[in-house]
Amino acid sequence: MASEEDTSRTPLIHRTLTEAGYKSFPRVHTTVLPNSTTPTLSVLDLIKLSICLAGVQFTWTVELAYGTPYLLLLGLSKPLMSLVWLAGPLSGLLIQPVIGAISDDTQCRYGRRRPYIVGGGVLVLSSVAAIAYAKELAHLFAVNSTDNDSVKVKSRNVAILIAVVAFYILDFSINAVQACCRALILDRAPHDQQEVANAYAGRMLNIGSVVGYFMGFIDLVEVFPMLGKTQMQILCAIAGMVFVFSLGITCLSVTEVVPHQENTPGPARKISITSTLQEIWYGFRYLPSPVQKICNVQFFAWMGWFPFLFYSTTWITEVYIRNSRSTDPDIVEDAIRAGSFALFIQSIVSLVTTLVLPMLTEYLSEGKEKWSSNACIHLFDIHNIYTFSLVFFGTVMLVTYWVGSATEASVIVMLCGISWGIALWIPFALVGEFVSSNSHSNSHSHSTPGSAANTKCLPAVPESSTSTLYSSENNTSVITMSSNMATVNSEPQEPVLDSGIVLGIHNMYVVFPQFVIILVSTFIFTLLKESSTDSVGWVLRVGGVCSFVAAYLSLKLKPSGA
Repeated sequence: MASEEDTSRTPLIHRTLTEAGYKSFPRVHTTVLPNSTTPTLSVLDLIKLSICLAGVQFTWTVELAYGTPYLLLLGLSKPLMSLVWLAGPLSGLLIQPVIGAISDDTQCRYGRRRPYIVGGGVLVLSSVAAIAYAKELAHLFAVNSTDNDSVKVKSRNVAILIAVVAFYILDFSINAVQACCRALILDRAPHDQQEVANAYAGRMLNIGSVVGYFMGFIDLVEVFPMLGKTQMQILCAIAGMVFVFSLGITCLSVTEVVPHQENTPGPARKISITSTLQEIWYGFRYLPSPVQKICNVQFFAWMGWFPFLFYSTTWITEVYIRNSRSTDPDIVEDAIRAGSFALFIQSIVSLVTTLVLPMLTEYLSEGKEKWSSNACIHLFDIHNIYTFSLVFFGTVMLVTYWVGSATEASVIVMLCGISWGIALWIPFALVGEFVSSNSHSNSHSHSTPGSAANTKCLPAVPESSTSTLYSSENNTSVITMSSNMATVNSEPQEPVLDSGIVLGIHNMYVVFPQFVIILVSTFIFTLLKESSTDSVGWVLRVGGVCSFVAAYLSLKLKPSGA
């Protein structure tokens, strides 16, 4: 009899949601956790939760800072190099939202995120090993040739192929790991600790960068000859060890609450590519307004950051060479080292920023009731800090027009560390606070109070939404669809977005600008090829203008009345 009632309910809900504007709606499901509250995390807990990102960032640093010269050394041409680095935005665009959505639906006794962290980690280690020993692996395929020249050509081509494929696997797998690490932080940190948890995440990312850049300065062949024969081999070996160590701490010490799902009436929910893509598309269409505003800011903010990340070292190198009177043939190497050193200092500045500012904002917020009239409290609100960082970064990028020496250029890059530290902290904290806040408010309709691990985000719905009365012998529930958010006063849940999907969509707004800036920079380089020696500088300034747009949009992030 119960099954007949369930069957009769399903069409009613389906018709109502369709009339409300849900033309293509993925199957509704609710993740239910054991009846427990989310405990406050200690400093040690926060370190164990976020240290995984230090290993991820260290590996990223090895790839981004030393991957290009390594591929050029193997013999890859510069025009083909751009195709290799398309792996980054492609993986961020495809992998993070897909893995986020799939892990949201995963029911495993080891948790939702850790299986993908471990699986992605294995692929990361395999690809790093393939990159480090591409030449040696290539020789295995060229031993059958009798002609020495043929052996060299074949070996070189195979080595390039192995390295390029390995870089693509590395990009895709490390994006999967990073997506789950970010989602795990959002899952496990309670609502009132989202800001501090993401501050620790930013610190770990900067620690990974600092250590990665520092390792690049050391003559590793002399210091660690037992780890490899070349600088790149030893770097990859160290990256692998740091990666395993940091992820091992998180996976072994952080306990995920294993969820079970209560599905709406209908067939059992199955994880499939089609349903996953439907959920991502649904998330795009009905992303909650506060999250959409953050994503809009991020789009233009990263329009500013990508030129800096791509071309800052090149810009310092050009300024160094343009203003040097030396005829030393090693001047290019000296210029590259100057750029690398500036990035190293910038990562230290960024680390200090993520250490000091979160503590300052937390200290001031604790005294709000006592010092509510003090203007500095409002000045150091995270929304204001974020806006300031965008204005500051945009201003610094415009100042590049008047830079006349490599020292001045290095100072510009170092100053950007302030805004970079904030960029790694506040946007993720704002998204985490909103998603966790929705989970916290929704938990009052369940027996599970306030657990951020059951993180669900209410979607915005079309203005033509309606209200539906759902009744049965045992309960009556009203699903109210408003023009901004969907609210439910019932046990049957409204359509919601999981934390993994929200973070994945947020990351896509970070990735989209990368494709745009590639087109913009190509246009600028083509336009100024003959008439300017400062084409890279103009690309940076375009990024600065985009940062001002992001700063304007960020003014809309602050809650009304705050």
